[in-house]
Amino acid sequence: CKGEQPIMTVVSMDSIDIGPLSRRELEVLTLAAEGLSNQEIGDALVISNRTVASHVEHILDKLSAPNRAAAAAYALREGLILGRVVRYDR
Repeated sequence: CKGEQPIMTVVSMDSIDIGPLSRRELEVLTLAAEGLSNQEIGDALVISNRTVASHVEHILDKLSAPNRAAAAAYALREGLILGRVVRYDR
């Protein structure tokens, strides 16, 4: 789509406490929050679908989140990832 760009970004990992998540889990969560599938996340991070699924499972367990959307909401609320308004040309 014209004007398409990522809507989530990771806050500098050197400047924040990422809580119970590993750096890789935060990367996976950031991409999941953008709406990427496990396959797309795996392609972006050069890891297998199975590894992505394992990271997602660990993320949900660590955050006591019932699903990816709840985990993403937690990360946004806690400032682990930043959402930004994206404007599209119509």
